[in-house]
Amino acid sequence: MKTPSWFFEILARPYEIIVYEKAWRDHCALMLERLPAPTGRGRLILDAGCGPGVSALAMLAASPTDRIIGFDLSWAMLSRAAARRRGEGVSAEQLPLLRGDATRLPLADACFDGVTGHSFLYLLPDQPGALAEIRRVLRPGGKLVLLEPASGPNVLPVLASLRHGLRFVTAMACWRVVSGGVGRFTPQRLQQTLTDAGFSRVIVESTLNGLALFAEATR
Repeated sequence: MKTPSWFFEILARPYEIIVYEKAWRDHCALMLERLPAPTGRGRLILDAGCGPGVSALAMLAASPTDRIIGFDLSWAMLSRAAARRRGEGVSAEQLPLLRGDATRLPLADACFDGVTGHSFLYLLPDQPGALAEIRRVLRPGGKLVLLEPASGPNVLPVLASLRHGLRFVTAMACWRVVSGGVGRFTPQRLQQTLTDAGFSRVIVESTLNGLALFAEATR
């Protein structure tokens, strides 16, 4: 089922409030560990579907020498990301924000060391088109790192996350509701989707008590 665009415009602020939580941000930052190691100049990273900027800012806090471009389709989400960027004292040069369609990235070929996507791919109606664009903008040897909702039971994994606190559980519960309507990934389907898009060395692992999948794939 396709998620209507107005959904993200209306829910940008509530979504930001829910996900701006330490356990969630820490998990966002873990995406960096799966990217190629930074060089002296730092890495250039595209955070696709950056939403209110929580994932991009968490990654910058973990690796300040990197430069991240936040990309999203929703004006409201990018507005929240800009406000959050100002609030955390991050410059627009270190975290530029771009709006557009993931199947038509307004970016040059082979310019990124890594592309990240936190709760991104499962929402797209044209996943092959977006992955083709992501592969195009990655440098040879660059990596795509995704965190996507995993198929499976709803209640037990959410209850298992109670140790992280009420806000985290609320975020996880909302994520399960939305992803249940849109569509989640099995490890096999996510691996096949990335392989079919032309990526190599695809690795898919379970995380967040079985609620999510970490995937990494190399151009």
